[in-house]
Amino acid sequence: MKRVKAIYIFLSIIFLLLGVGYSLFYKTIDISNQISVGLLSTEFVEDGNYPMIMKIADYPQSGGGELFEERSTNLINGSIINKGEVLEVSLYNLFPGGKANCIFKIKNTGTIPVTIDNVSVNIDPLTPSYLLDAIKVNLEYNKSDENGRIYFKKSIENSFSLRYLQNNLNQLLKWEQLKPRECIIFGLPPNNQDNLSGYKNGIKLFIPSKENNAMNSYVKFTIKINVKQSSKI
Repeated sequence: MKRVKAIYIFLSIIFLLLGVGYSLFYKTIDISNQISVGLLSTEFVEDGNYPMIMKIADYPQSGGGELFEERSTNLINGSIINKGEVLEVSLYNLFPGGKANCIFKIKNTGTIPVTIDNVSVNIDPLTPSYLLDAIKVNLEYNKSDENGRIYFKKSIENSFSLRYLQNNLNQLLKWEQLKPRECIIFGLPPNNQDNLSGYKNGIKLFIPSKENNAMNSYVKFTIKINVKQSSKI
């Protein structure tokens, strides 16, 4: 009987030691797998003239830009509102032959590299459906490093209808990578100088002169950039 009792005590001690050892091992593994992911943040930013609706006089021949003022009969009225992760664009009192240019910056304001996963464009349901085909768009952007130096440019070669803005923005930006403080810039002044004339790219919208149905019409849409952490950059 004493022998059985001794064996029982011995086995209890063994199981107790195994339990403590497993617990220590498990805690060690758990602690070693903790990582810091940093801050994931990419936004439309307010920086100098950005964001803004530029009125384009005689687009595309002269390429001259003007501030949002009544200086020509072929300039569209509008507004652009920065809401952080969303950009809201409104154009009103449209007419055949009207032109405008939306300029803005997208910046990696976080601490880790990001990849643009997709771009979503939501057009206000009150926008007349015929305008989605009547309004034509050109796209071009530049990319700047963390010190503001421009080192990359990309564009969509041909103009397209507003209806396909989301598709073309995704074609242009999807998989684009940004290191912290790098920017994607729609609308760049001549020679990258901080002035208000001659912005060479951006989201340029125009209404062909034959589109008589566009007179006194209105369009509103939002742009949202969705990003994820870059696995490699």
